[in-house]
Amino acid sequence: KEEGLNNGDDLLVQRLREYLPACLPDYMVPAQFEILDTLPKTPGGKVDRTALQKRKPALDTFVPPATPLERTLARLFASVLDKNEETIPRDRGFFQLGGNSLSLLRLTAEISRELSLDVPVLQLFKTPTVRGLASFIARSAAEGDTHAAVALLNRDGHPPIFCFPPFTGLGLSYLELARQIQNHSIYAFDYIEREDRVARYADAILGFQTEEPLMLMGYSVGGVPALQVAAELERRGRGVAGLVLLDCFLPGDAAFGEESGLGEERLLEAMKTSMEEMNLDLEQDEALDRARHYLGFFREATLPAPVNADLYLLACGQEDNPRGHRGWNELTNGKIEIIGAKGDHYRMLSGGFAIENAALIDRLLKTGNGT
Repeated sequence: KEEGLNNGDDLLVQRLREYLPACLPDYMVPAQFEILDTLPKTPGGKVDRTALQKRKPALDTFVPPATPLERTLARLFASVLDKNEETIPRDRGFFQLGGNSLSLLRLTAEISRELSLDVPVLQLFKTPTVRGLASFIARSAAEGDTHAAVALLNRDGHPPIFCFPPFTGLGLSYLELARQIQNHSIYAFDYIEREDRVARYADAILGFQTEEPLMLMGYSVGGVPALQVAAELERRGRGVAGLVLLDCFLPGDAAFGEESGLGEERLLEAMKTSMEEMNLDLEQDEALDRARHYLGFFREATLPAPVNADLYLLACGQEDNPRGHRGWNELTNGKIEIIGAKGDHYRMLSGGFAIENAALIDRLLKTGNGT
């Protein structure tokens, strides 16, 4: 701690609480802060981590929700987390309060039912506090738009990869993979149900104003919007180094059919079963409608002229003989590299398969132009 900081401890903690969520996912933001005059040291002069672990910092000052909207959101937080609403502060993150990805989906449904608002799941991930979420809702109501652009799913690293969702339309599908990617920050989009989605995605990416090589990623049907956005970015004069395609299909691909087990009805049935197993009945109809809309967009999508970006296709199937380029080679002027992915189409981004495929992606990009 700096000399003379005693009178500013509360202000410093508040600044940390405001700053850290902007550069770290919520689950990585510290739940407690303690300011020390000095760090404990071992006899050898190193930081005594054991002594630090034994400390029990005092709880932060509880700040209750301040507005009617904040109080309503606190009640919904409490309902989903099975807590007393009087214990929900305005500045503590949803994950820090005990939430997880599953309960985040339930919170989305509760907000929709209670407030008649469609708040994207990724927005809850970006602004997971009562105060932050209330501010977003108020701002969105004024602007007439509740579509969040993009959310960071892992620690802020460089260069970034911008990810487009699978048939569920949810960017959170990348969460387990993002936690395993070591050398890149992973930003994920939800599917935007608007005709100008490609321009909106490109605007969001260019908003980062990074001079580093741009990398895009798609999973399942998400390769198509990734390709369209790459073409739009190139049209605007911004080069894209590469597209990572995770078992991605193109419209009309024979592999994306009912007989293969990867057709539209099979995907929707798998999604419905998964939601029922997670007790997500409340938002099932809305989620399935979004998936159908996304699949409809995929079927009718217009593919752009070949892009200059390199393509890295991780294809499920036999690892030593992945199912070919599937037509992607005709959509790039650059190189295309194909490698067998771990797991099947539905499970490749979960559990141990996410760990193995993250390692494959890291190696692919390290040897390519995406580093």
